[in-house]
Amino acid sequence: MRKMAVVLAVAGSIAASAARADGILRDSFGAVSSGRAGAGLAVPDRASIVAENPALMLSIPTSRMLELSTGAYSLDVDYSDPNDSDGGRFPLSLTPEMGAIHKAAGDSWAVGFLLYSPGGFSAEFDLTTPAPPIGLASYETSLVTGAALVGLSFRISEKLTIGASLGGSYARLKTDTPFSVQTGPLAGLPTLMKLDAEDFAPTGSVGLSFETGPSDRLLRIGISYIHGADFDLEGEASSQLFQIAPAPIATDFDAKIGLSLPRRVGVGLSRRFGAGTLALDVLWTDWSAAFDGIQFQLSRPTNPVLGGTGLRDELELAWKDSLTYRVGWESDLGKGNTLQLGYTFHRSPVPDSHSNPLIPAIYEHLLAVGYSRQYERWKLSLAGQVAFGRTARVRESSLVGGEFDSSKIEGSAFGIFFSTTYFWD
Repeated sequence: MRKMAVVLAVAGSIAASAARADGILRDSFGAVSSGRAGAGLAVPDRASIVAENPALMLSIPTSRMLELSTGAYSLDVDYSDPNDSDGGRFPLSLTPEMGAIHKAAGDSWAVGFLLYSPGGFSAEFDLTTPAPPIGLASYETSLVTGAALVGLSFRISEKLTIGASLGGSYARLKTDTPFSVQTGPLAGLPTLMKLDAEDFAPTGSVGLSFETGPSDRLLRIGISYIHGADFDLEGEASSQLFQIAPAPIATDFDAKIGLSLPRRVGVGLSRRFGAGTLALDVLWTDWSAAFDGIQFQLSRPTNPVLGGTGLRDELELAWKDSLTYRVGWESDLGKGNTLQLGYTFHRSPVPDSHSNPLIPAIYEHLLAVGYSRQYERWKLSLAGQVAFGRTARVRESSLVGGEFDSSKIEGSAFGIFFSTTYFWD
């Protein structure tokens, strides 16, 4: 189990990167999809279809494919309030991925494997907490996720295929930040909280693909449901509790945290126009259920002053469901050269009153460009993205304790992706 955690954590070593996408989820996987800004629920040209729409596995151009990908993200987030102004620290983050697909003889069924990260976040700021006597403090938080999936696809008819994937997802949440208790009789109590917790959970997807028309004007429709994951993170927390006694009370706890990644439902369409292909996607993301709040349970304190009393709390998030719109274009330039362009739009799911710099989900627009070169059985792909969005203005934060009142959060993000794909029969 520990070895699998290491593998999935490596696959999910995205740190701050995913905060530039739809909430904390990534918009695209691999360079080919990234060049179209993620558009591709009806385009069978990459290994990530094992997760995004496994029905497409029977439509890849050859009998077998193996793909290795990596990406690098850079965030630029500026936070300011009446007491602070900080650009934060977001280290350059890599996103390794690996996938393979094999079609059986006769194209009646296909199997695939994918190792990737669905999303995450990370941020670090030095800010003045409004709760005395803490003062200037470091706010650090990160969520790393990884997933391993096995997918199967079956042909129902010449035009219709279905598919499903199933596997395990890993999540690790780390915080080292001031935190005011949000609920119960201790609401408003200032603390310094250092927490590290992790868990595994099942995840998967199901999909459908229907295609019709001649090859140079092929129309394909894809429908996909992605389950997400429900985690019961377990680990340890080290805390300093203020305002209970003349001196801070230091103690360790056993920690349990309830955290979910959201469900998604998407519909995609692709249409060939001679040497070009248009791809359109619409996705619904169930943020209102997944990120309504995060539940904390701290038990078995090591400091006898607390008499064995633990703490239950909930951090209200109140995120709203989102719709994502993607449009991508791909042109065959001849001699193995392909150009990709794309644009994605999704409104931020975070109400202004619940915005904070530790999960800067402010990006709403994504522009992308990509290039691929085919060398016989090898395909090399490179893509770049830039993301930007609204300025979140927080008049009165929903957080008890006054953190982030009268604040402003804005920024941009950049990504670069590389994939190498090997096709064979």
